[in-house]
This record gives sequence, structure tokens and C-alpha cells, in this order.
Amino acid sequence: MSGSTSQKRAAPWAIRGVPVEARNAAMAASRRESVTLGEWLDRAIRQQIKADRNQAVGPSIEETLATLAASMAQQADATRQQNAAIAARLEAVEQHERESGHHGGGNFFGRLHGLLRRPVTKLDSANGRTAKN
Repeated sequence: MSGSTSQKRAAPWAIRGVPVEARNAAMAASRRESVTLGEWLDRAIRQQIKADRNQAVGPSIEETLATLAASMAQQADATRQQNAAIAARLEAVEQHERESGHHGGGNFFGRLHGLLRRPVTKLDSANGRTAKN
């Protein structure tokens, strides 16, 4: 016998646990296609393997990039809104400084520094250190 003949005449084998309905459906399909049950199963298995390989495991690179771009656009919009809110607050502080006669903003930042420095000075005093400006 040649190699191809021996491959076609392999020893019979059985698959346990296959329901009768599935076996009957496979036999009927093989008869409709005029092939042996083995040939039909081989074709069906290979087609399923091919379909599984072609099925995406995750989102495509295009979908991933589109999602990333949308997320970045949302973050940019949020950052612009935050910057606008900060700018509005700064403008309000500067307006208040102008209206109260404290020009130049230096006074405001000096007061802010003093307010921020006060807790540090108290901590330094509690620890026996001299506060440095």
C-alpha cells in the first residue's frame, strides 16, 4: 500500500460522549454531501478551526485607537473646562484686588504665603525649631 492509501484506511476510532442526535445529524449531512462521515467531520472541524482563528480575540486596532482618541478628547475637554474655571477664579481674585485697592497682586500672594506658612510656623515652634521665611 502507498502512504496515501494507508492514511485513508486508518484504524477505526470512536468518539465517546457524542449525543445520538449529533451523530445522526453528522451522518445525515455527510450523506447529503455524498462524502463519508470521516470526510464530513474533517471538513467541519477544519472549517470551525478556521472560523475560530478569523474571529477577533479582542477589539481591532482601529477600534482600540478610536476608543483611545475619544477618551483623550474627553480628557482634553475636561482639562479645558478646568483651566477656564481656574482662569475665571483668578480673574475674580484680580478684580477683587483692583477694587479693594491692592494693586499688583503681590499683596495677595504675600497674604497667601503668610496663610500657608502659618501652620508650618506652628509646627516648627512645637518642635523647638526657628521658622525660616
